[in-house]
Amino acid sequence: MRVRPTVPIVLVVCFLTTPVTGCKPRPAEIVTTEEPAAASNAADEAYRLEEVSFRAGDNLLAGALYLPPTPGPHPAIAMVLGSGPRDRNYGGAGPALGRHFAQHGYAWLAWDKPGVGESKGDFNLQTFRDRAEEALAAIAYLRGRADIRPDQIGLWGHSQGGMVVPLAASFSDHVA
Repeated sequence: MRVRPTVPIVLVVCFLTTPVTGCKPRPAEIVTTEEPAAASNAADEAYRLEEVSFRAGDNLLAGALYLPPTPGPHPAIAMVLGSGPRDRNYGGAGPALGRHFAQHGYAWLAWDKPGVGESKGDFNLQTFRDRAEEALAAIAYLRGRADIRPDQIGLWGHSQGGMVVPLAASFSDHVA
């Protein structure tokens, strides 16, 4: 097994999180009566969304795969959620990031943790190694899709997921 430099990778991800996601204070939203409230933004529709499932050990996990509107294969990112009973929506961050990345040419996979949402199992029984193997199962699922570039699949971890990602990467050469 080769040793991978995980600390520099984690630091780079931390420094790049704010500019990539645009996490900055936003001005207060102003609502006017001149435009209909239900007006759609064409840019928001520039992605495809698939409900997917994959197996991680004994658990069948359900999730959402955001894809660019163009034909693939595409690079992909799998989101590793933080601790607790988290689902693919992750408080709204999952869909927001999924749309953002799909609109910029990346596939984005987020799934419900075991026993949450539509996934089977119990996240309370998972060790960090189990969570890392779950992340690698997500990568294996993505690698099996013809519309995904198997050599360009990365992991994005938030909170506890940020600790799981380097562990998963140390177990596999398939993490970009």
